[in-house]
Amino acid sequence: MFWNVYIFIAGLIIGSFVNVVIHRVPFGQSIVGGRSHCPHCRAKLAWYDLIPVISFLILAGRCRACGKKISPVYPAIEVYSGFVAVMSYWLFAGSGWIAWISGAFILELFLILAVIDFRHLILPDSLLIVLLVGAVAWSILQKIIGSTGSWQIFDLSSLAGAGVLAAIFFLVWLLSRGRGLGLGDVKLTGIIGLIFGFWGGLIVLYLAVAAGAILGAILLLTHRANLKTKLPFGTLICASATAYILLGDVIFKKMGYLFYAIPAILK
Repeated sequence: MFWNVYIFIAGLIIGSFVNVVIHRVPFGQSIVGGRSHCPHCRAKLAWYDLIPVISFLILAGRCRACGKKISPVYPAIEVYSGFVAVMSYWLFAGSGWIAWISGAFILELFLILAVIDFRHLILPDSLLIVLLVGAVAWSILQKIIGSTGSWQIFDLSSLAGAGVLAAIFFLVWLLSRGRGLGLGDVKLTGIIGLIFGFWGGLIVLYLAVAAGAILGAILLLTHRANLKTKLPFGTLICASATAYILLGDVIFKKMGYLFYAIPAILK
């Protein structure tokens, strides 16, 4: 029990760094240099204003210098990262601490990409490269430690997943002239296929497309968007991939009938 608490606290600290990455990478800023500052008044933050979650609560969600509200997304990301650390431990620690750290790393990258795409509708190449390297490292470590997880890189299924799925979405990007989705989405699709294999990647993308269709329909019906409004498809892909990793057995075994019912619902 106490070990889970320690892991959760470590995840909170990682979440604080994740916030830095999310805030700085889209603007080409360094994630290792420069002190954190208030997004409103630009005042530099002291160390006691950067304690994950606690500082936000003590300051009642406001900047100490200017008094303006700080987005609750910051502590939410920290808390989510804490849960990611614990869930990764439960899922992967049985295969060794390296598998645990690698799994948590991949999940945190999905979080970072999801939030950045949601805010800016971009998927930075630098982060996609890090995701690809992390996934390859995960696969190599799996083979070394003899894990039997569902992520298989360098086999026929993975290569087919990377090539075929990326080709399909590249064709969509080409025919829509970038209006349907971005080139970053195409790159992410290829990485998803490489990580999960053809069928696993197909399921992840199927769920992302279905979620996008439902979300788009809701936005249209509530007049919050029109047919030209771009959706953060990368966010949906990352969310689906995370669900596949954390809840795959529940979603695709116990609730499989819902997966096959989606096409009928959308008709």
